[in-house]
Amino acid sequence: MKDKDIQREYGLDIVKLFCSFLVVYIHAGNDEGILNSLSAVAVPAFFIISGYLYDKVIVSEKKRRRQICRISTLACVWMILYFIWFAILLSLSEGVSLWETIKNNVSIVRVLKLVLLNAPSMGYHLWYMFALLYVLIILYIIDCCFLEKFLYILAVGLLIAGIVMPWLFWRFGIPFRVELVRNFLFEGLPLFIIGRILNKKFSDVVIAVNGYNKGKSKKVVLVVVFFILSIDGILFLLWEEHICNIRGVTSLFCGSYIVGVLLVALAVALNGWISKKKLFRFLAAWDTTGIYIIHLWVLSILGQMGMDKSFVTALITFLISNFLVLFWHKLQKTVLGKFLGG
Repeated sequence: MKDKDIQREYGLDIVKLFCSFLVVYIHAGNDEGILNSLSAVAVPAFFIISGYLYDKVIVSEKKRRRQICRISTLACVWMILYFIWFAILLSLSEGVSLWETIKNNVSIVRVLKLVLLNAPSMGYHLWYMFALLYVLIILYIIDCCFLEKFLYILAVGLLIAGIVMPWLFWRFGIPFRVELVRNFLFEGLPLFIIGRILNKKFSDVVIAVNGYNKGKSKKVVLVVVFFILSIDGILFLLWEEHICNIRGVTSLFCGSYIVGVLLVALAVALNGWISKKKLFRFLAAWDTTGIYIIHLWVLSILGQMGMDKSFVTALITFLISNFLVLFWHKLQKTVLGKFLGG
């Protein structure tokens, strides 16, 4: 096995793939069951993984600027495409003109929600892309100004505020909207920083559990510990959701953050083993970002065909999305490559 294959975080790729399915499931599956509960972990895990890989993959200032341009292009282009697509569907269902539908869904309030809370009016799942874009810009500025320690302190404060906020809203009987917490400030930045800390501060643990030393017993102990903690975290998440249902609170977020961190730690711990399995290496190559972006469009088409929410619908949506993403990559390499090359 080549060194570059050993160094690649296949475990994190598998977690990203699992989380991308959870995102599809929360939009296409049933509103009950353990998968619905686990879906709350998906986006937090994405942020943590992005932070973990930030200093490993995006190592130069040029690469960081390129990544910012890439994410901003993806977010803006797909937001416009989704807006047009859902405007067409709305105009057809309501029997009004497309222009009238567009006017009814464009306002100062909606623009402010997008700018301040990363909440697009259509293609709502793209909030993650905009939040990630904001985080990358903030990190770029902070790193240029050498204010890393200040950022860590700020991230801790923002994380605590994001966890406490839903409780306070419930305590004082104030209606809570999830986008007040689910944005770049209270979720994206703190979790991204947690991922970055996991990479920077626990490098010795990462080396140990990935099998680069002879301490196999230590590796087994760490894997078992991370596995047990992950199970405990999932049980805590389920308990937290039960409390939310009793009290009528949308979410308390704490459980999903804990499970997200533990899943990432478990994936790092198992990376050496996962990297040796052909099936996992095959699945790790799937473009989870593409699946995440395109799945809502696929789901809307299946919905127009009369498919109801179910696990089967979620699985079909997931597989079709992956096929379309693979087809697009193939098209880029062949037809578009030859055209541009000519």
